Amino acid sequence: HFDGVLSGRQIDLDKVLVGGDGSRPPPAAAIRELAELGGAAFRTTFPIQIGIGIDQVTLGGSSVQNLRGDISSDAGGWNLDRFEFRAPGYTQVRVSGHLAVSDSGVVFNGPAEIDANDPKILAAWLEGRGETVQPTAPIDLRPLKLRGDLTLGSEKVAFEGLRAEFDRKTVSGRLAYQFAGGDRQAKLDAVLNAPELDIDTALGFGKALLSGSSIEAPSDMTIAADIGQATVGGFVAHNASARLKLDAGGLQIDKLVVADLGGAAFSASGRIVTTAPSPQGSINVDLTAPDVAPVVALIARFAPVAAQTLGRNAVAMAPARLRARLAIDGAGPAATAKLGIDGSLGKVRVALNAQGSVQGNAGSLAFIGGDMRLDGKLESDEGGNLLAMLGLDRAIQVQAGPGTFTVNVNGPASGELRIDARLVAKGLEAKASGTAQPFAAPRSAALRVSIERANAAPLRARGEDVRAALPVTFEARATLADQDLTFSGVNANVGPTNLRGKFGLSLSAPYRLTGEIEADTIDGGSVLAAAIGMPGTAPSTDKSWVWSTEPFADGAFGTFAGSVALKARRLDLSPELTAREFRSTLRFGDSEISIDNIAGVVAGGRLSGRIDYKDGYAGLAAKGKLSLTGADAALLLPSAARPPITGSLDLSAEVDGTGLSPVALIGSLRGTGKIKLADAQFAALDPRAFNVVTRAVDQGLSINAARIANIVEKGLESGQLSIKNASGDLTVSTGQLRLSNVTADSNNADLVLTGAVDLTDGSLDARLILSGASDGSGARPDIFMALKGPVAEPTRTIDVSALTGWLTLRSVERQAKRLREIEAAQPRPLLPPASQNSEPKSESKSEAGVIVAPTPQALPKQALPKKEQAPALPAPIDIKPIPAPARQPAASIGTQN
Repeated sequence: HFDGVLSGRQIDLDKVLVGGDGSRPPPAAAIRELAELGGAAFRTTFPIQIGIGIDQVTLGGSSVQNLRGDISSDAGGWNLDRFEFRAPGYTQVRVSGHLAVSDSGVVFNGPAEIDANDPKILAAWLEGRGETVQPTAPIDLRPLKLRGDLTLGSEKVAFEGLRAEFDRKTVSGRLAYQFAGGDRQAKLDAVLNAPELDIDTALGFGKALLSGSSIEAPSDMTIAADIGQATVGGFVAHNASARLKLDAGGLQIDKLVVADLGGAAFSASGRIVTTAPSPQGSINVDLTAPDVAPVVALIARFAPVAAQTLGRNAVAMAPARLRARLAIDGAGPAATAKLGIDGSLGKVRVALNAQGSVQGNAGSLAFIGGDMRLDGKLESDEGGNLLAMLGLDRAIQVQAGPGTFTVNVNGPASGELRIDARLVAKGLEAKASGTAQPFAAPRSAALRVSIERANAAPLRARGEDVRAALPVTFEARATLADQDLTFSGVNANVGPTNLRGKFGLSLSAPYRLTGEIEADTIDGGSVLAAAIGMPGTAPSTDKSWVWSTEPFADGAFGTFAGSVALKARRLDLSPELTAREFRSTLRFGDSEISIDNIAGVVAGGRLSGRIDYKDGYAGLAAKGKLSLTGADAALLLPSAARPPITGSLDLSAEVDGTGLSPVALIGSLRGTGKIKLADAQFAALDPRAFNVVTRAVDQGLSINAARIANIVEKGLESGQLSIKNASGDLTVSTGQLRLSNVTADSNNADLVLTGAVDLTDGSLDARLILSGASDGSGARPDIFMALKGPVAEPTRTIDVSALTGWLTLRSVERQAKRLREIEAAQPRPLLPPASQNSEPKSESKSEAGVIVAPTPQALPKQALPKKEQAPALPAPIDIKPIPAPARQPAASIGTQN
């Protein structure tokens, strides 16, 4: 007899369980391994009783605390009395019972209790994920309590008299799972009754409990379940009931019903017997769903890949009404299986019939398919609905009218299948043919896909085409290797645009798109509008710009990533502007499209930059950085008989904005930029206009504003202003592009330019001041001009008031100068003879103080001039007095105020 106590402060079991490769099993598998190891190593022939008390046990990277219990031996193994511990997730575990040790293994039987305040952390620890609660994570405690008689061994795990309370919801019944091994097959026996159950959390917790073990899908199952209300994928199902059995005799579905799953109803019944030499039987399935989303959520719990494929077009599939029947009948080792599906998905009628030979072993549902044939047909009164269900509505638009999709598959199920498909709608005819191995591993396919005729209108407004439909043809070889789909030898035409290249798509998440596309000509505006989901607008009746107020559509944003290299000899940016030798890399992210590494030739200049679009809750966010150097300014502006501006242009800008609609996005743009001109000429700004109008005034033209304006306008139109260098700053704010801080270097005249372009409607409001050379006084003549109206055709108005004032002052100054010259040319009059008694004086002053010449008496006689007749004076000049100023109105307030 041996009595003892085993105690310790801390034991690290992770170091004991480390394998040769440095890995360790998750705690759920480690506990079973320790039980088997301990039971086999300590088999005694005399009575032993041990008390265990360990404060902390390290297992699975976390701590198991307060391990307490009494263990005693008997002839068949060990007795566990009051064995308990605290596990992660604030979990208290209590077990009592018998640990039987035999040559076949270790089996525990006895009552067990598990109280977990946070079962998520407990499940993560059992699975070995090491998940912990983040400090900032919201508290989401859903307590779990389990009570029942537990049987845990190397062959099976079972709960008899199970009573579980999860998230304050009760489940009762029985659950037993038998592990596969040797000739023994995996078996599941479950009887469950739950008024309310969260299936998502229950499946996750069950997966964690069974992680790390060699659990196989059970080939022998007996399930009886009744659930009043179940939560699956965020949807609530009511009145779910199942009675089914799967064993060596076949599959029997007595009842499988979901009365209400988010409005959907599902039922299945039937039986397939496999005990005969060839299987036989039938199963019927009915589905009615006003919304397909709950059905997709349920499928995602068991077939995630299929659910992802269906979920992309779930909206177009609602409401769904389907009926399916699988029947297997035949004699001998081979049987004939027939599958029929009919009903409707949304507004599309579905009819599918498949037939093939199957062969199976007695007592097994693992059939081997032989030759098969499948004929399917989808049709709709509107071809657009058919394309929406197939997921092609974003790429191709068809005209109003019926549409049909047919597919035929022939060949051995385990080999290459011959596939022929055809899609026909009004304005569309597409075909695909080739071979595929969908049931082989890895899956592969080689199809020749062609679109012989289609109409595409990527720019539309609320379903109404606003541009002419573009004919589309497409031909490529599609290759499927497992989950990678590749299109090679692409030769497509979208209207006048020819596309060549290759691209590939990964069908498994995360989806990735790669490729290389070349084209001769691309309508860049239409392609970009389709990519970002820009709604169309009716064409403007004038030259103004029109942006839609409708919100952006989905566009080409998706959950896939990757990049596509794009090359185009010609890219039409607008009806007037074209980029040549264009190259770029289209990058795709989560709801994001980037046009990166932009390079090309625009108007003879080099274009470079990057544009990013991101779809978010606040709308479409756009950000761009573009640069254009060495461009011909005459080619950038609207064509005219004479280009308004010529010269070498450098332009750089960086803008960003966010909006729910195109007009809101344009109005939110903000940013800065620079503009430079070299060797430029501005048309209709001839500086010689100053000389022309000045000469006309000098020749007698009266200074009249109307006459001056007429002469100035004709003079400006006769030539251009040459500028060696000009530069300015660009500012984008509140939907306006403003030009400021303009400096211009010209020898003939000075030019001051300010203005703004309203980007929401394309209106221009600019001010120009043309200054001529200064006169002698330093004053300079100015001509004020205003440009208003659409950018393409602004209206110019000329203000000559400043010039008229300058001409008037100049005329007055010239007249005054002429008078001074006439006065200087007149001879001075002789002075009267002086008195004889006057003394001679050398000089004297007049009364006015003006110095006069000496008198003749003061001159020597020999110096006196001869008497001559004075020349006649010129006619007097009639100088009119200055007109009196106009009488000022009497002041309304007297001087006393």
